[in-house]
Amino acid sequence: MTQRIVPSLWFDHTALEGARFHVEAFRSALGGLAGEEPSTGVAHVSRYPLKGLADFQKEFAGDVLEVRYRLAGFELSAINAGDEFTMDPSVSLSVTLNPLALQDAPARLRALHAALLADGGRELMALKAYDFAPLYAWVQDRYGMTWQLAVGSDEPGEDTSDRAAVSIVPSLLFDGRDSLAAEALRTWVEVMDRAFGSSRLGQMSFYQRQDRQQADSLLHGTAVLAGVPVSAMDNGGEQDFGFSCALSLQVMCDTQEQVDTVWDGLSAVPEAEICGWLRDRFGVSWQVCPAGVTELMTRPGAFELMTTMTKPDLSRYEALTTD
Repeated sequence: MTQRIVPSLWFDHTALEGARFHVEAFRSALGGLAGEEPSTGVAHVSRYPLKGLADFQKEFAGDVLEVRYRLAGFELSAINAGDEFTMDPSVSLSVTLNPLALQDAPARLRALHAALLADGGRELMALKAYDFAPLYAWVQDRYGMTWQLAVGSDEPGEDTSDRAAVSIVPSLLFDGRDSLAAEALRTWVEVMDRAFGSSRLGQMSFYQRQDRQQADSLLHGTAVLAGVPVSAMDNGGEQDFGFSCALSLQVMCDTQEQVDTVWDGLSAVPEAEICGWLRDRFGVSWQVCPAGVTELMTRPGAFELMTTMTKPDLSRYEALTTD
């Protein structure tokens, strides 16, 4: 089954190295829970063409273009590019271990915490018990990717019996000055449901503090977009980072109608439209892609074709030969 929403990480010349680092962190910490390939591992590596690159891309001729990889069954994309963008805490991956399925969940979380911090990572919130989780940490690995690591609740009132032993959810942090997280989740659900179905809002908890200027500031909210869970929240204060192409969300489309629905529903910055990329009115970057993009990009002329388009035209990709 196609994972419709795929987080895409921007690396400065180190995409394959970074993907392998993440894969090994999950394998070493989670053992059999991570699963064997293809559950956790590099699935596909595409490369830049040898010819026809723009001047700023010529150094990448024949080098890695994109790495598709999976962590505990969750698919990710690593883009190999330059230093134009840098990952920051505005988008993280929340990894939750279900204590009802794993008796040693705390030990495994500590192992994953150590593995992701290895060789230059840093801790943004210390690994310890919090009001919202019996064990939690927020870390940034040496490549700049941030991770929220948690052992899920085992309270009697919390039904976690149907959750996977390991779940990974993209989590977006909005600047607290704008209070846009709830509106963004509602907008994304509406667009993705029109395009694919299988989209809905989940639990929404709002700030109750009297000093909040915006009554709709989201403490924490969840949604399912085309079958993929996501979460979002408004920061409790200002932040000196924000959304960029450093971490975008790919949307895998089977038909031109799906492409058109997503593009027309999300794109809000015409000057940001390039090669299937767009930016929505909340500042989040999206890549609208053919569902078979990994195979399509192996066809002669596919990369060059991509650079000529803003919104993807699937018929032009399909017309490419496989020779």
